Amino acid sequence: MSDQEPPLSEQTAEIAKLLHACMESDPTGSPTDTATLVFSEWLAVAGPASKQPQYFADVADNYDVQMNSNRDLLDLFIMLEGYLAEAQAPDLDDEPMKTFIGLPLA
Repeated sequence: MSDQEPPLSEQTAEIAKLLHACMESDPTGSPTDTATLVFSEWLAVAGPASKQPQYFADVADNYDVQMNSNRDLLDLFIMLEGYLAEAQAPDLDDEPMKTFIGLPLA
């Protein structure tokens, strides 16, 4: 990632908005060329930063975006984003346990 590119979390949020908008406007339609390109680029950037880079590589190599619907693409993105979120989640073991009315909260 170059100095000019936004952080991965911002890129992920932007593609989520784009894919959600495409799905809302035409759930069963094929993804646009723009959505396809942005998704492919996101796979290349997000994969190495995830806990399961092989999943991202497998999708990049084998998933034909144009043969699937906007809903399918959004669902796949959400699944993959989960692996990214896990990789970026802070280590909570060092934080003191929070309580609410004397009950521990996770």
